[in-house]
Amino acid sequence: MTCSELLPETVVAAAVAPGLSAVEFTANPGYATPAAYSIGQRGGTACAASNGVVPEPGGTAPGYRGVTLLILPDSVDQWERYATMYASALSTVTATYGEAGGVQCFGRGNDSSCTANILVHGAWIDLEIQGIEVATNVDDRGVAARVQPLLEAVVGRVSRASAAGPLWQPPADTATLPADCSYATAAEVADALTVPGVSIGGDGGSGGGWSLLAAATEDAGVDRCLWFLEDETTFVGYMAALHGGAWAFDRAAELLVPTGALQVVEEPIVGVDRATFGCGFHLGCSLNAVIGGNWVRLNAESSPESNVDELKAKLIGLAGHVAGRIN
Repeated sequence: MTCSELLPETVVAAAVAPGLSAVEFTANPGYATPAAYSIGQRGGTACAASNGVVPEPGGTAPGYRGVTLLILPDSVDQWERYATMYASALSTVTATYGEAGGVQCFGRGNDSSCTANILVHGAWIDLEIQGIEVATNVDDRGVAARVQPLLEAVVGRVSRASAAGPLWQPPADTATLPADCSYATAAEVADALTVPGVSIGGDGGSGGGWSLLAAATEDAGVDRCLWFLEDETTFVGYMAALHGGAWAFDRAAELLVPTGALQVVEEPIVGVDRATFGCGFHLGCSLNAVIGGNWVRLNAESSPESNVDELKAKLIGLAGHVAGRIN
């Protein structure tokens, strides 16, 4: 299923606003992460259609109008986990779309929005719509009616999709990732980032809730390790890794190097096959590296006063330590 098939421009225009073209979800630099690409690695699809205003991950931006569509096949068990947490917002016997699901819409004039989570033939659909253009007197039910054709089109296309084939597996020669965030020692991270001391902890994941993206991340085995100063409250960076994710690194580079959002790292890094670097995303500057067939992303906090070249050099140095533990 392609994004243009799932989000036809005419249907999106009628439901949300004109001029929204479907692209890959990860064409937004802020979402081009190992976690987001875990959906594709699990055989899913991630799409977006927007007016060009780029929202920050986890939020929106003034003037943003758009649709985000995530689909994860063969996810009944993960759906049940989600449904248990959010039972009050979902329906089964009386589900309007699919076998189970919930749709919530909010009439707020031209800032109206809808969210939907739907189970269709074992596939989990997560659809978020923001900036729906309606009159100020249109209530929540009216907004729900406005987006109904779009929801029906998405559910119908997923229902007609062929059964998922065998799940993709990383090549046999893909290097094994370290356990328990042992990609680099606290001393190595502190030295690379030139901070007094660092504590390393695993990511808290979904923060107590659950979502399709959290499910895909878990199923794909994405590692995410957070770096704090020794006070354990001041965040300085993180790393994430997608096992066998070289293909995802390459797709991200294909999408974002031509736009200037990422640049190819020309400096050789021992143990690293290829790398890209970019700043200005949700959390500072990131070095993306292919190491032993895996995608490893190293991130450092930044500010407008940060020296980008220095941050790049720091992350390159840290990548050498990480490569030594993977290879």
